[in-house]
Amino acid sequence: MKHDHFRDMPSNNWRDVLLDALVVAGIYSKKHDTDPRLALHELLCWETSVVLDPAASSSAQELVDRGRKLQAAEDVVAFLNRDKTVTV
Repeated sequence: MKHDHFRDMPSNNWRDVLLDALVVAGIYSKKHDTDPRLALHELLCWETSVVLDPAASSSAQELVDRGRKLQAAEDVVAFLNRDKTVTV
C-alpha cells in the first residue's frame, strides 16, 4: 500500500526523527506533516547550508581559504601573462 502523506502513515521512528530535526532546526511547518518529500528536501537543504557556512564549520572555512589562495595564484599567473599574446 502506497502512502502519499505522513498523516496516513503509522507512527514510525524515522518520521518522528525527521520532524524532530525540522523542529530543532527551526524550519518546521505544518506542510511537513503532509509532504514527506518536502520535509526531507528542506531538512537536507538546511543541513547543507550549515555545513557550507564558514561561521559554523572549520572545514567550510578551510575550503573558502583554499579557494582564495587558488584565486590569488591564478591572478598572479594572469598578471605575469598579461603582455603575452598568442599569435597563430
